[in-house]
Amino acid sequence: MTVLRFRENFKKFPEYADAIAALMPDVSFGISMNDYSSLYWQEDNKVQPPTEEQIKTKLNELIAEWEIEEYRRYRYLEYAPVEEQSALLWDDMDAERIPGKTTSLWYAHIKEIKEKYPKP
Repeated sequence: MTVLRFRENFKKFPEYADAIAALMPDVSFGISMNDYSSLYWQEDNKVQPPTEEQIKTKLNELIAEWEIEEYRRYRYLEYAPVEEQSALLWDDMDAERIPGKTTSLWYAHIKEIKEKYPKP
């Protein structure tokens, strides 16, 4: 059985290449060592490469966005898999605990994690 998980919760920490791609999504380039000196700008690009300052500014923006979403990554790691959550819901319904927030095992599980990692 395939388990669908929320991939956006595992966005990698932003790097120079991410900043360049965000600034200029339709260009071809290469970069290594995560610094400007290793930027390879392909000749068929019709625009000049961004400056190091532009890249650093965009990279800082991407890092700030990534940090704001920290709570999502922590929640994702602690939520029970969908199959277990379904089992909790089944147990709640079978024991006639639904829809009571105070008696639902599923609700208690989700609420605990949301309180542990609140939205900023």
